[in-house]
Amino acid sequence: QRLAAVWPTVFTHLLSENIDDTTYPLLDDVLLGVRADTTYQVTPQQREAIQEALPHLAAVSSAQESDRSVAIAMTFAQLGVRVLDLGAVADRLRSELVTRDLYPVTLSNLRAAVGDNARIALDDLKVASPDVVYRHVLENLGDYLASLASEESLHAVLTVAEFVGVLEDIGEVNPELIESVARAAAPECMIEELSDLSSKFWPAVARAKRIALNATNLVAYKTEIGLDDAIAGELTAAEKIEVLDDGTPLVPLATDLLNTESLEKETKLALVASLKLESGAIAPPSLSSVARPLIPALVKSGEIIDGPDAFTCLGDDERPTKIGLMSASSNFANYMIDLDLSA
Repeated sequence: QRLAAVWPTVFTHLLSENIDDTTYPLLDDVLLGVRADTTYQVTPQQREAIQEALPHLAAVSSAQESDRSVAIAMTFAQLGVRVLDLGAVADRLRSELVTRDLYPVTLSNLRAAVGDNARIALDDLKVASPDVVYRHVLENLGDYLASLASEESLHAVLTVAEFVGVLEDIGEVNPELIESVARAAAPECMIEELSDLSSKFWPAVARAKRIALNATNLVAYKTEIGLDDAIAGELTAAEKIEVLDDGTPLVPLATDLLNTESLEKETKLALVASLKLESGAIAPPSLSSVARPLIPALVKSGEIIDGPDAFTCLGDDERPTKIGLMSASSNFANYMIDLDLSA
C-alpha cells in the first residue's frame, strides 16, 4: 500500500501478466494505497483488465473511509477506468464514481445511482440529480435510449408538464436525438402549444407525431417551417385537425393544405372537412393546379359554392376535372348557359 502511493507504474508492474484470482489481493492492496496526486500509468489493455477485475475486489465492494473512496475514484478517473456495475460498489465509493461520471449508462447503473426505487425517466432524473446523473445521461443519450428499449414498460419522459423542458435540454446537447426521445416518451406526452418549444425542433417532434394537431399549432408550423414532409406525415396519420376557440383563421389554412404537394388527395379532403368551414368558404381562384382536381369533391361537400366560379377557374387542359365537376354539381344546368364558350 505504501508503494502504491508513490509508484506511478505500480499498475503496469502488477498487471504485466493476466489478472486472476491470485492477483486480486494485490490489486486490492494497491487501491487501498493510491493517492489522488500521483499520476499512474496503464496501457489500454491493462485498463480493461482493471475494469473486469473490479467486481472481485474488496476495495470496491466493501465500505471505505471517505478520503479513501475519493482517492480510488480520482485514480479511476485519471486512468480512464469505468465501473461497469455500480450495484457491486460500496455506497461511499459509488457516490464518488457517480459524481465523476465513471460508469456506463445502463438501466441497472441508473437505478444504483439514484436509488433502486427511483424512476429513471429523464424528467425524474432531472428532479433527482439534475447536475450529475441527468447531465451524464444527456451526454450519453444514445446508450440511455438503447437501454430503455430493453424494457417495454419504460418511457423516456413521463410527465407532460416536463416534456418540453426535457426536449429543450436535449437540444442543447444531442439535438439529433430529439425525435427518438419524443417517440420513446409516454403516449400522453404531446406538444400542446407549439410556441412553447424552439421552432428548430418542430420537425423532429412532428416526425415523432407528438404535436397536438390543432389549427393554431398548424398555422404556427406552416408560418415558421412550411407544410414539410414531417408535419405531413403526422397529418396523414391523424386525418383530423382540432379547431380551438381562439379565432385562428381557418380558410387560409384549408387553402394551403389543399395546395400543398406533401399530402395525398384523400388526406387533404379529410383534413379540410375536419375544419368544419362555413359553406362556400373556399374561393376556387385561390386553388393551385395541385388542388384544382379536388374541386368536384369540394363542391359536393359544400366547401366551394356550386356555381360558375368553380368551372371558370379550370383551364382548357383540365378537362377531366371539368367532367368530374359536371357530375358532382347539382347546379351546373342552371349556370352552364352563362359560361363562355371557351370554358
